Amino acid sequence: STIRKVMFITLWVAIGGGMFTLLMAAISKKNKGNCRDYVITVKGDESKLFMNRAEIAILLEELVAGPIKGQPISKFNLVTLENKLEQDSWISDAELYFENKDILHVDVEEKIPVARVFTVNGRSFYVDSIGNTMPVSMKRSARVPVFTGFPHKAQLSAKDSILLRQVAAA
Repeated sequence: STIRKVMFITLWVAIGGGMFTLLMAAISKKNKGNCRDYVITVKGDESKLFMNRAEIAILLEELVAGPIKGQPISKFNLVTLENKLEQDSWISDAELYFENKDILHVDVEEKIPVARVFTVNGRSFYVDSIGNTMPVSMKRSARVPVFTGFPHKAQLSAKDSILLRQVAAA
């Protein structure tokens, strides 16, 4: 019975060690490859998107300082790239990952404007559902309610922020 236990433990240690070795080899191989291609998916209604795949590709190329294809995979810090993409005023969420064929997948969810606001000095911007502001696009416009007479300030006060949330909820 003791021999069986020792054999059982030895077998599990050997299996665990083998799995660990395979995992490390896969990670090592993954970090040595180059990005073969990329696929960008923008979630939302194609006819209503403010950013297209080409614009996101240009943004990514700026972030990685060069073309995406051919870059070493080890050069891609996916978490940092996701965070930088999410700093764009039109992107609410970004998910990046490499598949096993060294193809980068970029899934982007765009913010959805719920209102357009005009300030007293004629400036205009969109507001999303949680009160974040987004710039007006020269290419597209959203069919949303319009609010006028919003105060113009470089820095929004607490009252202005509350007003924006009320506009978003309207």
